[in-house]
Amino acid sequence: MFFKYCRRIVGASAALLIILSVISQLSCDGSKTALEECRREADSLRTDMQVLLDSLSKSIELDRRYFRGPIKLFYFNVDSARAYGVDGPLDSMAVLPVERSLPPTRTPIEDAIELWIAGELTEEEKAAGFVAPQFNSVRLVRSVLHNGVLYLEFDDPKYETSGGATRVHILWSEIRKTVLQFPQVREVGFPDGEEFQP
Repeated sequence: MFFKYCRRIVGASAALLIILSVISQLSCDGSKTALEECRREADSLRTDMQVLLDSLSKSIELDRRYFRGPIKLFYFNVDSARAYGVDGPLDSMAVLPVERSLPPTRTPIEDAIELWIAGELTEEEKAAGFVAPQFNSVRLVRSVLHNGVLYLEFDDPKYETSGGATRVHILWSEIRKTVLQFPQVREVGFPDGEEFQP
């Protein structure tokens, strides 16, 4: 939406430039001196408007580098697990999204992971059956996207991303679904292989 309005501004400015240039020339009294003066004013106006358009275009291009819009964080939902009739919380179908908004950012994937780690659910989401992992010392150290595979490295001094098979399966499903919402990510990997292990 933002870019559409900016493009409209650029288009309207270009049209205004042409109109003002024509008006300036039509307003001349026909004498050679007056005509030359009108042409100089029109050229000056054209230059000023072009500078404005170039500046606005650069601002739009710079703004495109920022991510905007809602994102999804995926967490295990107890009520859905019961509804699916699974024997225990092993079914990833019970890992469902909650929606969050990010401020303009160049690192939406990393920001989404950090929000997932924080695990802050609203009272309404908790009442709807969502359960977030309770991390005390886990933090994202680095993320590298290579050929569609997002490699994540965590600092996990207390081994909070490990545990039994059930817990690891839930955590793995949550973070995988959270990052796969971004079209540039096709799969997730861990360089040292220590995270999310039973």
